[in-house]
Amino acid sequence: MGRQKKEIKAKEPIRIRERKLANGNISLYLDVYQKGVRKYESLGLYLVPETSPRARTQNKEARQTAEKIKSDRILALQHASVKQWDKVP
Repeated sequence: MGRQKKEIKAKEPIRIRERKLANGNISLYLDVYQKGVRKYESLGLYLVPETSPRARTQNKEARQTAEKIKSDRILALQHASVKQWDKVP
């Protein structure tokens, strides 16, 4: 019985992070790390406490929107050159 192998996760240059707000909501933002530089981008998307089915669907839609924005930014980074890194949103 050896030890179990860890699941290998692909390192991504962009991650979706969460920040808890004072009013109980959670703000979603992008954490972009490329070529030794870290940038943060607020998405303007918020998760609300899941007290109702409507809140759950709203949170699900917000997460899907955040994932779509993340994939768009990853594609933009892959197609940008080194000189254009400062201009990548």
